[in-house]
Amino acid sequence: MNIKKISFVLTCVWAFLLICPVAAESEEVMLLASAAEAVAGGESYTVMAAFSSVMLNRVRNENYPSSLAAVILDAGIDISAVKVSPRSIRAARDAIGGFDPTGGALHYSREEKDLPKILLGVPGWSFY
Repeated sequence: MNIKKISFVLTCVWAFLLICPVAAESEEVMLLASAAEAVAGGESYTVMAAFSSVMLNRVRNENYPSSLAAVILDAGIDISAVKVSPRSIRAARDAIGGFDPTGGALHYSREEKDLPKILLGVPGWSFY
């Protein structure tokens, strides 16, 4: 490829990303949905949205990595063989859109503990 062709291709990609921001968001949605499915697969929409919110709250917190991929890796979540569901995609989209049923929680537990539970009425889960 010559320089003119490379320049043209890069210009087209840049223009596409400006015109279609959904393409950039889709990757984040799918990454978050995959993590939600890996950890909370089979759970209710509310649990998946709460888990997704915790991951995003960590991205915004200075004590955690600043990217979603790094937060998921840091948490030890394996998303390599996960198939997302419509419920996990919806939960991820809603969390990215600002829905946070945890009220800003940074942690989750799959066991009920003597911790302040932010999301009440979900047996087996704590968000704090």
